Amino acid sequence: MKKFFYALCLGILLLLFASPAMSRAAETTLRSYPLPDFGILQFQVPADWSDEVSQPRDRPEPTISFKPKSGKPFNVLVTPHWPPGKGMSPPGDAALHGRVQKRAEEIKSGAVEDRIDIRRLEGTSATGSYFSATDRAPEDGGYRYMTQGIARTGNVLMHFTILANEDREAAVSAGLAMVGSAVCRESDDRKDAGVSPQAVQIGKRDGQYVLTAPPGRIVLSFPQNGLMPGNSAGSGGGTDHPGYFYFDGGGSGIILSGWFEPAGAFEGREKYFATIRDKLSNLGPVLVENIMTRKIGPWDVMTYSMFPKAKPEWVQFNLRAGCVREDTWIDLHISSSISRDKLIAFLKSVQIETKQQ
Repeated sequence: MKKFFYALCLGILLLLFASPAMSRAAETTLRSYPLPDFGILQFQVPADWSDEVSQPRDRPEPTISFKPKSGKPFNVLVTPHWPPGKGMSPPGDAALHGRVQKRAEEIKSGAVEDRIDIRRLEGTSATGSYFSATDRAPEDGGYRYMTQGIARTGNVLMHFTILANEDREAAVSAGLAMVGSAVCRESDDRKDAGVSPQAVQIGKRDGQYVLTAPPGRIVLSFPQNGLMPGNSAGSGGGTDHPGYFYFDGGGSGIILSGWFEPAGAFEGREKYFATIRDKLSNLGPVLVENIMTRKIGPWDVMTYSMFPKAKPEWVQFNLRAGCVREDTWIDLHISSSISRDKLIAFLKSVQIETKQQ
């Protein structure tokens, strides 16, 4: 009886002393991140994590980076994507699963695993798909383990990556829990897509996206094919231009961005190609190969491939295309990790019309 009493007391003491630590480990804080002209994105973030928001020059969406303030290092990266106006919604679960599957296939050659399974994320307020893989040859000082996927909350998609070395399971578990806690709160006063006469108007017709350029004479159309419009505000540089537009991959594996400019801004085919070459020559750790120029229908086209010096198997195929129609210069950038032929096929599906006044 005495032994039982001592054991019971010891158990109570262990629980009492363990509880504060367990509480600290599980403690989270609600943090909010603005989505320009859309609303806010909120996460339940572990209290002992720091965060940093970065804004790339060539993309409208920010990337939020989360890291532990102490202990074993890891990194959780989240990039939200949201529609440019009311009445638009992101792809469904099947399309998101397809995107994640394609990404897993792309990185498989550099992974230790022979098979990479796609798993379902069921969070408290966000759902999605993800996979985990081990880098066969991580860079010095880099991360060996990666978990990557796409989740949805409301009308916002979140592309997320979790990078870790030691204690991978704990980092992945905490990262998935945070992503799964995401809540999107849209602003009541947000604008409808295309309301401003100075912005690109985006509509849909017979399975096609229809883009009308400011001031409204030129119409560009192409198959929807799982593409999702991205927000065009707030990243600085060319993406703040009212004629800018951006569509994210979807099941097609294509990323499309572009600009409508006044025809007078186009200085000719050779100058157009020279400007692109100049930008490609200053990409630092990224190599550019197989630059070719050609004419495809009305388009002046340059194709090229890009890859990190440290990861030559991570190839991205790119296509730039320019065309002047009436008083408008259309400048497209199409990219894919699948093939150059896929980019050319997509460009051939793009139609240009002139609206009658």
